[in-house]
Amino acid sequence: MSTKFALALAVGLALPAVEIFGFDPEAPSEAGKTALKVIYAWVPAVIKLLAVAVVWNFPLTKNRQAAIRRRLRRAWSNEGQ
Repeated sequence: MSTKFALALAVGLALPAVEIFGFDPEAPSEAGKTALKVIYAWVPAVIKLLAVAVVWNFPLTKNRQAAIRRRLRRAWSNEGQ
């Protein structure tokens, strides 16, 4: 459901933005084509690169993940009691 929401939000923002920046499918201008390229290619690429930068420095090592899993298992086993 979150994937569908994200896609709907992206379309809901991208289509009006392309129109605001001058894209007209009936008579595409160079400015409109550039807006289309930026909004549909460059903006998602930049957002993904920012996400990679955040994840790259995330301090989750193999040992920390194992500790988290142990704590979750304990919490789940205590819930059933």
